[in-house]
Amino acid sequence: MTLWRERLSKASGNPSAVLNVYRRALGDCEAPTWAERRRLLSLMLDALGTVELRVALWKLVKNDPTAADSLYRGLVARVKTAQQLRALHTALGL
Repeated sequence: MTLWRERLSKASGNPSAVLNVYRRALGDCEAPTWAERRRLLSLMLDALGTVELRVALWKLVKNDPTAADSLYRGLVARVKTAQQLRALHTALGL
């Protein structure tokens, strides 16, 4: 987990770079279980500070339904203010 945090800190603010950390972890068998993947997906959301960047990541992962579902649930759970909710609706095109 420390290694993932380090990698994600270098990719912070860039959804594509954050996604590459995930792909690398899967490719190197660093997250063989769903629990580990779910934790990494959560850390990825934390590395992206805004609702808009989190939605951009979710859109990049839409072809992987399980990961996309986990990301979507995580990004919705991180919405705490009315302003963030408006940003979510805008980013989703609602």
